[in-house]
Amino acid sequence: MLSATEIESFRDQGFLVKRATFDADEIARLREGFTYIESLVEEGGIDPQYLSGKDREVHIHIQPQAGAADASVRCLRKVQWPSMSHPAFEQLRTSPKFAALLEPLIGTTLKQYINQINFKMPGGQIEFPWHQDIRPIPAFSAQVDNYVQTIIVVVRVDGEAPDPEWVSFFQAVAEQPQVYLKVSALVENSAQQPAPADTDYYRPTLDTLRAAFGEDRLFFGSNWPVCERSATYETCIGIVRDYFEARDTSEKFVWDNAKACYGLPDHPQPASEGTDGPSD
Repeated sequence: MLSATEIESFRDQGFLVKRATFDADEIARLREGFTYIESLVEEGGIDPQYLSGKDREVHIHIQPQAGAADASVRCLRKVQWPSMSHPAFEQLRTSPKFAALLEPLIGTTLKQYINQINFKMPGGQIEFPWHQDIRPIPAFSAQVDNYVQTIIVVVRVDGEAPDPEWVSFFQAVAEQPQVYLKVSALVENSAQQPAPADTDYYRPTLDTLRAAFGEDRLFFGSNWPVCERSATYETCIGIVRDYFEARDTSEKFVWDNAKACYGLPDHPQPASEGTDGPSD
């Protein structure tokens, strides 16, 4: 399905746009699926579990229309695992065309961990993320068995002790010695916005994660520039610096543990003052 020129373009630029991959009948079938999803939202009465993303595989994400005077005007943002909502998406998800496209680019050792539609509804002024994290919800079952190196965690922080079910999940994950945890997006997921700068507000969550994973399997992710939607970069850094420096583990948190997790080389030592490079 790919020419030598297309493969070379991918190698050079890191992406490839392949047009006319699906025929008219397949596009019409997909349109049926999209229409079905949209009708669910328009009619209302969607199972609350689908809206919350809890206890079910399907997550239908609806948000208020930006700038709308009537808060009841809401727009469809995304649907996770639509293949469980309509057979058209399951047919697309399992299409052999994907394997044929990807094999010459990235090989055959592939695993699909999410199936998702992002919507840009007229007037919605909706942004959607290309970056995806593995989240502790049933839609990503058997995470430890399938993702052997890192679980990236985004948690909601409200200054209180975390939910016991959430704690149990991470305690179970932490029992697997090959799993490291990247602490990221604390300010973005704060229940208070703009996010507080006081380290004590985040302490119950950080204490729970440190107790589960110890000092050798936690490392830092700033999530910059997204973090600046909720707090300054200085606040983002200051929260974790205060917390981990108080325990004399900041070097592990910001470097050593990530180095061990990803197998990174030693970072170079700074040049001596007054020289152009490391001294002999």
